[in-house]
Amino acid sequence: VRSRSRWALGAMDDDAYQLIEQAFETIALHGREGLRLAQVWPLLPGTAGAGAAAASARAFVWRQLRSHPELRFVEDAAAQGGDGAAGAADGRTLSASELAPLEHGAAAALRALATERSQCWAIGADAEMLFELVGVGPGEPAVPTNANRRIQSLLRTVAKAGGAGVTQSDMPKAVGFAPNYLHYPLKLLEAGGLITGTPVLFERADPSKFGGTTATTNYRLTRLLPPPPPPAPLRPPPRMR
Repeated sequence: VRSRSRWALGAMDDDAYQLIEQAFETIALHGREGLRLAQVWPLLPGTAGAGAAAASARAFVWRQLRSHPELRFVEDAAAQGGDGAAGAADGRTLSASELAPLEHGAAAALRALATERSQCWAIGADAEMLFELVGVGPGEPAVPTNANRRIQSLLRTVAKAGGAGVTQSDMPKAVGFAPNYLHYPLKLLEAGGLITGTPVLFERADPSKFGGTTATTNYRLTRLLPPPPPPAPLRPPPRMR
């Protein structure tokens, strides 16, 4: 467990680099909507909570993020009574000189947005591949077709779920359209290599009515899948007698 002074010193060991990378990846996975800085902390290890150690960790991460070349920070319209998610890309971007004196608490309402190339990196696709599959680039307005909106919505939902993924049974509520519209966009994204489905079992909320355990598919970004286990070592052939 790190002490407050350790974070305050700004030491950049492997764990610190990993924490900064995780914070950046979390923001990039949220695409054009980005995340308010206050929404980032509960998603990272050691930065949530009211203790001194967590506050010191937040301050450390913020000092790295505010000068990150692949991030920008905009005034969040939601904090001012507007729709911050929809208007994030059009919000006023704060300059480096405006960000420099801000502590993490004062910056909590700012919305962090990753560059378009970082959004592509986060989901494991280049811009050309993304356009072919989804019909729109990360920073472009959504094309006015229901099919592309569904594909975009599914990809965004899976990306936001991070390494945990999201089950097919939970998707209709998350994306806001009927289950019968899930099959085609899921298969298209899976065939394109952006997402990977894994069969899983889960317990129903009301087993007395619907039965106990049922099967579904959990979808995650392919880029976030754990690496495969190393191959088993080859055994030498038996010696001839």
